Amino acid sequence: MISVAVERTPGEIRAAAFTENGTAISLFQGRDKLIDPRPDFDDVLHAVIRKVDKSTGSLFLDTDDGIEVFANLKAGERAPAIGEHVNVRVRSEAHSDKLARVAVTTDEPIRSTPEARLEAWMSSLAERCGKPEKITDTEAAFLIDEAFEIAESSSVTLKGGGQLHIDHARALTAVDVDSSGRKTAGSRRDINLDAVTTLAAQVSLRRLGGIVVMDLLGASDMAESKSLQQAFRKTLSMFDGRRANILPVNRLGLFEFSLPRQQRMISSGPHASNGPTDRLVTFLRDVSRSLRADRGKTLSCQVSRALHQQLSTTSYDWKLALTQEFGGRFRVSEDDALDGTSYVIG
Repeated sequence: MISVAVERTPGEIRAAAFTENGTAISLFQGRDKLIDPRPDFDDVLHAVIRKVDKSTGSLFLDTDDGIEVFANLKAGERAPAIGEHVNVRVRSEAHSDKLARVAVTTDEPIRSTPEARLEAWMSSLAERCGKPEKITDTEAAFLIDEAFEIAESSSVTLKGGGQLHIDHARALTAVDVDSSGRKTAGSRRDINLDAVTTLAAQVSLRRLGGIVVMDLLGASDMAESKSLQQAFRKTLSMFDGRRANILPVNRLGLFEFSLPRQQRMISSGPHASNGPTDRLVTFLRDVSRSLRADRGKTLSCQVSRALHQQLSTTSYDWKLALTQEFGGRFRVSEDDALDGTSYVIG
């Protein structure tokens, strides 16, 4: 049995799923297209071919929203002409400085809504783990924040003590197993088993994709290598619908696998999903929480010049969204003394 916490705030829906013992295993984040226009996994878009690179078999396209995406041609597939109009399905969301990867399709264009994506995410969890139990609103916000903090952390604690340190590079994700501070006695094999099962849960939670390399404690024989692979697959299959391509542990003690990259990974570092937009929705989330906590209070919000400009220029009608739920119990004003995109809610 798993449990799910959901929080809806202006322009965004966030959710987190947890095991019976409270371990976060999956996160959801959906934003209004007027705040974050980037296409989501499985969206179908109308686009025009802007560039064809026959040497690499790549197509570069512009969508109707002015977003650049790319596609890989299959072997022997005809390359469309520049200027040709096609429909494309998103197979991998844009992340860091990499474009969204798409595939040409005959399906009609459709952009998913945050509510539709949330429903699909919940259905996928139910198929693998059974119908989830819903967490009450009073607990939801705290638990969701905590789950996102874990997913954004560079380190995670192993069940029996010790840590995994997770670092993102452009080409791959590197993971180091650190046994220091281990509280329970156990062999090297026990620690490695904890490490691969913990990593499988983190792969789902963080939406890791592409190549992942973990430095285990020492090399493994063939029997141990197979055992680690099986443990990783079993844990991953419970939390994540993707299949991993796993290599045998090599003589250097490296546990390597790859996963199809579909959704943007959860990260607060240089590969974070969308910095300026993150700050905007965080502000609206904090305002919404403050208004919800005290239904009789009128809030006075001072924001920096940069954040005030964001609020003034966004196409999303955040004032209407707040007013519809809380009435006019808020005031937002610019404060030149505040730096960056900071704000004060009082």
